[in-house]
Amino acid sequence: MYGPNLSEFGSVSVRRLAWAIGTNMAEAIDFMALYLPQKMDMSFVCSHCKDKSKCGACGFLKTTNSALITTVK
Repeated sequence: MYGPNLSEFGSVSVRRLAWAIGTNMAEAIDFMALYLPQKMDMSFVCSHCKDKSKCGACGFLKTTNSALITTVK
């Protein structure tokens, strides 16, 4: 499994988010991946995608994101 190398700023921020939502850092990153697309222009991100084979699992696809958010709530 791929583990991202976070900057000190990123690591500190994710750790604090994890504490705040009562989970570990990996789940906090998952949380951000679910909610960040709601705050961004999804079509902008999709237009720059380099792997169109994963659209069905991507939070930046509006229908996928809506289904994931409903499941998490």
